[in-house]
This record gives sequence, C-alpha cells and structure tokens, in this order.
Amino acid sequence: MSDKTKIHKRWSYGWKGIFINDLIEANNYKSYLELGVDIGTTWINVHCDSKTGVDINPESNFCDNGSGEVHKFVCDTDAFFAKKDPSTKFDIIYIDASHDKKNVRKDFINSVSSLNKSGLVILHDIFPKCEKDVLPTASGDVYDFWMSLCDFVEFENICTCINYEKRSGNDDAIGIYSHGDSNENFQQLKNKDYSYSEYQNKIYKYIFNLELDYLARLTQ
Repeated sequence: MSDKTKIHKRWSYGWKGIFINDLIEANNYKSYLELGVDIGTTWINVHCDSKTGVDINPESNFCDNGSGEVHKFVCDTDAFFAKKDPSTKFDIIYIDASHDKKNVRKDFINSVSSLNKSGLVILHDIFPKCEKDVLPTASGDVYDFWMSLCDFVEFENICTCINYEKRSGNDDAIGIYSHGDSNENFQQLKNKDYSYSEYQNKIYKYIFNLELDYLARLTQ
C-alpha cells in the first residue's frame, strides 16, 4: 500500500469506507458486515467478495457497487444476530448503528462472536469533539463504551485511526479492535459511565495515544 494518492483519499467525506476497503485489500479479507448502513457513505466505498448490510430503515442506501455478493437485512441489529447462522463469520465488521452505549456493547459482543480469528471490529462515533456531539442524534455516548473497552482489553489489541480534516476542522476517528488470539470474556465487559468531562480529560489516553500510523495499520 505504497501509493500515496490512495492514502490521501482518506481525507475525503467517505474516508471510513476507503480505509476499510484498504484494510480488506491489505489483509485479503473476503467478508464484510456493516451495522448501520444509513445513507451508504461508508458502504458504497467498500469492495469485498461478500458484503452484508444491516439497517432498521428500509430507505437505507444498500447500493450495489458491483464488488461481489450483497446481503441486505432490514431489521435492528439484535434481530439480525438472533437469526444469523452461528457458523457465518466475517473478516471485518463496522459498527455504526445505535449510538447508545448499551446497544453498542451488545453489537460489539455479538460482532466478536461472529468474527473470524484474524478479523477486525471497527467502531465509529468514539470521538465527540464537543458536548453537543454526545446527543443521541449525533455520536451519543459511544465514547464511554470505547473507553470501557480500552480498560478491559490488552492495549495491543486496540488502536485508533484519526482523519484530520484540515480544511473544515471536522476531524473524525474510528476505533479498531483486533481479535487475534484473544480469549476475553466480553460478557464481563461493563460500561463505566464516564462523563463527557472525564472523556475530555483522558482523550490522549483513549484516542490520540492509541493512534496507529495508517500504513502500519494496513501492514501489521
């Protein structure tokens, strides 16, 4: 992944999908699950042999970009996992459905149990930049789940990738969990109810200090 023009593409509006697509290419992943397709900003940029999208809204943009098999589920994430064949596993899972930390916790636990050994779980909305961002209509309190997850797992299994949007200042970030040989019992993972002020005070520990170089994330 030495093409610098490809790296620079991630500064665009659809950077998350482009970054996920680069992870798929670099790791030869074959199956992708997206929880919370919405208008398809991430979905449209992802190319994979098998793509599965879940959204409760039937008007969500499950557009077909011609990348391979596409499986669409119009339901909430709990219903999806309840009826999913337990033997069906995914290489990479992107969580961007409910922004309520309790629901995100369930989505994460269900995702890990549906992940191939070498797979990744990616979380959006971990990086609220002001107090308005923690409203349910924005990023919600996903940041609290991310901080609680960081406290629970080995730091070598998690990292962040930050999009520094220089022109608009609308920086964004995702959290990445690498499953590997982890034997964590995530049923024991609890949200710690961090306040927004606590998040601000510890933002370097949970966001900036975990940032991994883009190329390193692709090749490690």
